[in-house]
Amino acid sequence: MLKKNNFGGYLINTLKTMVLDPVLIYTVLIMMTVMYHYRSSLTLIYGLSTLFLGSLIFKLFKFIEKHKFVGSIVYIILFGIIILFTNIFIDRGRATYPISFGIWFLTPQDALDYSKWYTLAMYLLFMFFMTSVIYYFTRIRYRIFMNFLIFIIPFAIYGKEYEKMPTVFVMLLAIGYIVIMINCRQISEDNSIKIIGKANVWKSVAVYIVIFASISAVIPKPTIKADREVLEELISADELTDRLLAAVNVFRDTSSSTQFQSLTDETILYFVSSSDDLRLKTLTFSSYNYKTDEWSVNDDDTKFDYTSDDRSIEFPKTWDILDAISIAAQKDKNFSEKYGLENFNTNNIVPSQIKEVKLYTVGQKAQYAPIPSGATKLIDTTYDKTIAVIRSGLLYCADNYFSSNETFTFEYCEDSFFDNEENKRLVDLMSRDDYYDLIYDAAYILAYNDDAGYEILSDDYWESQNFDEIYLDYGKNGKIYNLANEITSGIDNDYDKAKAIESYFSINNYIYDLNYKKSKGENAENFIFETKRGVCYEYATAMVLLARAAGIPARYAEGYNMYEKYDNSRLNTNYVIKSKAAHGFPELYIRGAGWISFEPTVSNMMAEEPTTTASTSLSHAGLFLIFATILFLVILKIYPIIVHRMFLIKIDHLENDEAVITTVKRIYNLCKLSSNLTVHEAVNAILIKYNVDIIFTAELFDKIVYGEQTATIEEKNKAVEEYMIVYRAQKEEKKTKLKH
Repeated sequence: MLKKNNFGGYLINTLKTMVLDPVLIYTVLIMMTVMYHYRSSLTLIYGLSTLFLGSLIFKLFKFIEKHKFVGSIVYIILFGIIILFTNIFIDRGRATYPISFGIWFLTPQDALDYSKWYTLAMYLLFMFFMTSVIYYFTRIRYRIFMNFLIFIIPFAIYGKEYEKMPTVFVMLLAIGYIVIMINCRQISEDNSIKIIGKANVWKSVAVYIVIFASISAVIPKPTIKADREVLEELISADELTDRLLAAVNVFRDTSSSTQFQSLTDETILYFVSSSDDLRLKTLTFSSYNYKTDEWSVNDDDTKFDYTSDDRSIEFPKTWDILDAISIAAQKDKNFSEKYGLENFNTNNIVPSQIKEVKLYTVGQKAQYAPIPSGATKLIDTTYDKTIAVIRSGLLYCADNYFSSNETFTFEYCEDSFFDNEENKRLVDLMSRDDYYDLIYDAAYILAYNDDAGYEILSDDYWESQNFDEIYLDYGKNGKIYNLANEITSGIDNDYDKAKAIESYFSINNYIYDLNYKKSKGENAENFIFETKRGVCYEYATAMVLLARAAGIPARYAEGYNMYEKYDNSRLNTNYVIKSKAAHGFPELYIRGAGWISFEPTVSNMMAEEPTTTASTSLSHAGLFLIFATILFLVILKIYPIIVHRMFLIKIDHLENDEAVITTVKRIYNLCKLSSNLTVHEAVNAILIKYNVDIIFTAELFDKIVYGEQTATIEEKNKAVEEYMIVYRAQKEEKKTKLKH
């Protein structure tokens, strides 16, 4: 019998169990697929953790098979430990996250910020559950139906949030499921079950996989756009989903870049009828924290300006302030002389064209209505209760929530006001140090004359009282201040300064990157001066801070870009807005015009970026699998030759005794003989199988190992010669099998 190092053998067997056990590998694959949904960047770490922890749990299950009572007690204790750590992680998560674990688990992940502790708790629960049920229904009681239910769990997790599972996981799960079915179906063998040609079964599986990949890669697949309007609306209107998303919205008092990473959620939120691409605003944030790289709300973002029970609500137009100042200058000569407005006349202003947009909400309940860019009036809405107008221009549901099937019809003005030279000239005249004194005096004149323009100027003046404290706060960051002055140097009006800051990113090699993961501690300063890589959040934040440093009041806003055309004949709409269209952008206060939104993000966010279809991904994966299979077959073909050549080279450099022992081990491996066989039993096995007699080598091996004799060079060569005879006999046998 061949001697073996016990510890080395144990270690090798343990590694083989971890790496070659198909049930364990299948468990690891399912856990990686599930955890990719929760934190894609840590998928490999979760996979390695499952490989290690799963192998330990599998060993426990084998122990339970032999010691049922004691093993069951140990299993229950392990379950208690898992629950204990899960509760610890949930408690830590609750201390650092604004919502409960239950709401976090049931809510679509695209709507949430990442929670490390909740994710770890989820991993522990899933890992223990998956290792238990997969092992039980494969190794203990094989049940094909239960295995199928386990197989579809990852698909259900992705499906509930309309998220696309990476194609590589789809293919690996399918292959893994087939391997599990075949391997575990024939795992037990008794008198009533006879396994015939098990090796041939695996060959058939390999052929099937290659054929599957070939079909995926070669056969053309049509591009189909499914009409899922009714289904999407039914799912979106689901009461549980509405409640969860509404609960999450309650806690949206902060914003960070994580919610804009990997935007793939296809959940439909709005159907829209519009003649233009538009941007919707749903939230505003005024306070930035460099330490956490987060925006948070301030009073102006949440407090009511007034409430209304009317279906019609007015918003200030871009030219309203100019018109009011012009009227005040005409009514009061002293006022016009004081501020040099004798020739200030808005008769030549060219107003932007007023258009209409209609929005149908279908995705979720919300406390804030979607406001289109340039909105001048809410014409009508199906919501029949009190609506509050927030200071930042948002519409808030004062009673509860806007439902998931409301309709809002707005008037809005085209984004063309500043294209007219006369319009821009009049606005530029308002970029003056005494602007707010001018506004105050003009409002007083209009109030005295009972003119409607008084309210517009009064609101504008009182809003400006918060500018220094809130909308001009950039954290006194010296680097940002210096850059803002550099960008706007030589420019004497607010609008041109804003446009210079807006274009700064596109002309300085900034990169839009959805896959960029920030390091801990990175903030807007790092983005501006170092990484120059991020998503809309980084660009909008940077522009707000630079504008503030340049003396222009600014705030951060969130909403959605409307760019995807989609004809809905039932609602007579031509756009659809999905969760993946979420967008962050800056709003700047331009003296003389009011709050104007800008777009500093370098990518064209108003045009849908090309995406890789599932069929294309499948084709690529299929081609990769074909290439990998061919490479594997080539390696499989040449591997025995390489091993044989390396053995012959190695033998030449060994001492005679060591060479004979190595030759015997090589014969064992070549003929796939059990190490439990003695050398003489091995001689008989080889004689029967290949009709080759290696009795000389066997007796020489016994003399060296047990007789403590030394082999001569001639005896060494004779042993190698017998090995060569066995090697050639095995090759002939393989050729014969291939012919038949």
